[in-house]
Amino acid sequence: MATKNKIFKLAVQSAFNHIIITDAEGVIIFANSAVTRITGYSPEEIIGNTPRLWGQQMPSPFYKKLWSTIKKDKKTFSGEITNKRKNGETYYAKAIISPIISPRKKIIGFIGTEEDVTKQKEVDKMKSEFISITAHQLKTPMTSLRWNLELLAESKLDKKQKEIIEGLSTTNEKLIDLVNTLLNISRIESGRITLTPEKINLTTMIDSVKDDYTIKIKEKSLTIKTDLEKNLPLIIHDTQFLRQILLNIMSNAIKYTPEKGTISISAKKEKEQIHLKITDTGIGIPKQQQKNIFQKFFRASTATDNAIEGNGLGLYFVSLIVKESKGKIWFESTKGK
Repeated sequence: MATKNKIFKLAVQSAFNHIIITDAEGVIIFANSAVTRITGYSPEEIIGNTPRLWGQQMPSPFYKKLWSTIKKDKKTFSGEITNKRKNGETYYAKAIISPIISPRKKIIGFIGTEEDVTKQKEVDKMKSEFISITAHQLKTPMTSLRWNLELLAESKLDKKQKEIIEGLSTTNEKLIDLVNTLLNISRIESGRITLTPEKINLTTMIDSVKDDYTIKIKEKSLTIKTDLEKNLPLIIHDTQFLRQILLNIMSNAIKYTPEKGTISISAKKEKEQIHLKITDTGIGIPKQQQKNIFQKFFRASTATDNAIEGNGLGLYFVSLIVKESKGKIWFESTKGK
């Protein structure tokens, strides 16, 4: 047993991530050696203090939620946190904090780990900035191309020439949509976007979105079923972005549902929230891939196998907007193996 305890202590001390253990009041009673690499403080400086020594960089509501989760709810807290090293340098960490609960269900302490993700955040920031700059550079010539194609379309053209112009216009519009999506994603990821909340009639907006896809729905002979609770309360959201959320989800449903399939839209009030549900009889997503549906650039193998066009950004963009507006989005499927 002594040997096992020794191995355990060595393992914790040698762990790459910063590990601390506190008492029930948050006073640190143990810190491994990685704490120095991440915070700049030695274990001796940290023991007897609280994590405020290198923390206190986040808004007050963040810490209230953290303490409510680990102390009141007795659950594990996981999230990104901004801290400050001993030399005054700010760093970003992925923190996991769990309560230590006695056999009598009493909290006797907490164990926390930190993974320094500063470099990863910096790389992500550079990627976002590169995408933003590139998208801005592409937008102007593509907009100019749109105008020129519109002028050509009004000229005297034979049937073959009209088909070519229409094909170019369709392709250019897809590129413009992609660029706009990339710009919006870049703005959200960098915190440069502001939602403008206003009262919205969800039923009216859903009807409008359905109208936008009338042609595509007819082309595939799809059936659209709606079950919207009467007298739904007005919701407070940004009109432009809520509409984009609905457009993206409907676009996916139409795109991945075979001809003569069905798309169902339902909405009902649940306590202080509105539960909006969009289902379809589409091709499905393999079960092991379903957890990735809201990741950037993700495309299910069923989509690529069926040669269905897409860029893997639509639902990622939707998830960002929903998260920004403090909502919740999830995916369920009865298909997929």
